[in-house]
Amino acid sequence: MTYFFRVDSSPSIGIGHLMRCMTLAHELRILGYDCYFLCLDIKDNSSYLLKQKEYKVFYIENNEMTENQDAEISLSIIKSLKTKTFSVIVDSYNLSEVWESQIKPFASQIIVIDDLADRKHNCDILIDQTYGRVSAEYKDLVNESCSLKCGSNYILLRPEFLGNRAESMRIKEGTDSLKSILISVGGTDHKNITFELLNFFTDHDFFRSVDFTIILSSKAPHLLKVQNFISSSERNFRLILDADNVAELMKTSDLAFGASGSSNWERCCLGLPTFLIVTAGNQKKIAYEMLKKGCVKLIELESKSGLLSEIKELFLNIDRYKAMVNKSFSVCDGLGLGRIIQELVPVYSKNGEKLTLRKVLGEDSELLYKWQSHKNTRKYSRNTSIPTFEEHSSWFTSKIKDLSSYFFIVESDGQPAGVVRLEFKELLNYEISIYLDPDCYGQGMGKGALQLVKIFFPQFYIHAFVLEENTASQSLFETAGFTRKSPTEFILNPQKDN
Repeated sequence: MTYFFRVDSSPSIGIGHLMRCMTLAHELRILGYDCYFLCLDIKDNSSYLLKQKEYKVFYIENNEMTENQDAEISLSIIKSLKTKTFSVIVDSYNLSEVWESQIKPFASQIIVIDDLADRKHNCDILIDQTYGRVSAEYKDLVNESCSLKCGSNYILLRPEFLGNRAESMRIKEGTDSLKSILISVGGTDHKNITFELLNFFTDHDFFRSVDFTIILSSKAPHLLKVQNFISSSERNFRLILDADNVAELMKTSDLAFGASGSSNWERCCLGLPTFLIVTAGNQKKIAYEMLKKGCVKLIELESKSGLLSEIKELFLNIDRYKAMVNKSFSVCDGLGLGRIIQELVPVYSKNGEKLTLRKVLGEDSELLYKWQSHKNTRKYSRNTSIPTFEEHSSWFTSKIKDLSSYFFIVESDGQPAGVVRLEFKELLNYEISIYLDPDCYGQGMGKGALQLVKIFFPQFYIHAFVLEENTASQSLFETAGFTRKSPTEFILNPQKDN
């Protein structure tokens, strides 16, 4: 299977569409699929980012063409590669069912990424990661067979954000005073909002001892003006161009000032409270939903009335700050990419049943106790004693509240079939435990569950402890790509992009 991405970028469009497509492509390439990009040849586009990652880019001449003409050109490029089977992922506000209907007869799947819900689509899967979006909003906008993936459970984040989430929780929990602010108002910031913010922070002595990190693209049209201002300022301003460690920068920052775009989800995944700036009309819905949630404060750039007092309130009241941190963490769990990939690249049991991972819920407690208490489960556990239900309930409650670790039900065609848990050890390192419903033994579900873990967590070092006498499980982990470290210890190293 080959994947073709139809996506554009420019100073006015921004790079958010391109970045989320690159996130999907990165994971698909890890899994062995070829990925190509079809982009309009717009002045000052960001396709250099694709070339840096060695993706092949095909340019479509940027002129006043119809959707049908765009589709014809796109299809001719795809056919020229003589690909036997392919799927198309399209992320463009300028394309709709007109474009999709022309491509659909030739593609295995059409996957649309949208966040407007303002036009009709003809596709197999539609992803709208808008916070608060519900499938009903697409009721009359998609074909009946379309599978809708709506809301923040499907936010597409690069793996490094999930990888830094647990460590960011530890850092934020230990914060007792605010010392640093991150400024990131979109890669190119064509409205030069960064410059306005720098002026504001320079005008108030309250920020004299605060450390500022500013992220901008080397292609930003107002870069020179920002650089000149910083070089002449006495504030602790640090400018980073084309940052490739954004997750690290967010993790170690106390507060952010940013645009209400795709960076919203990155900041929330890492629990970074934000003063939010709406830079485009399509960002308003997200901004006000997040304001209601309590994880952001909105800025009116025209007046900035009351802004200083709102910032001081967080600097001087650590409890209010930490309340915003916790609300931010709750918006985005960083697992959206895995949820989408398990739909695009399904994993099946020996019986042909589709296997998926979902988070454990409170109502799963009794079922898990039943499985945990089974003699075959206890036989190879570190602790072979069967817990009382009270002991299990206490353990279950603590684990379901532990946001630094991961606790999943393995489902087979939508029915519970087992459990996978990843316990946080240290940065990027987790220990896995897995057990199945005894009625599901011998159906390849353990192997399938480990395949899904690799899909959800390609950047983790995953450790497994398996008793020597548990030969079936030892064989399972080795077959799944784990390396034996000792008679009882195994490790799965991070998956590399091909």
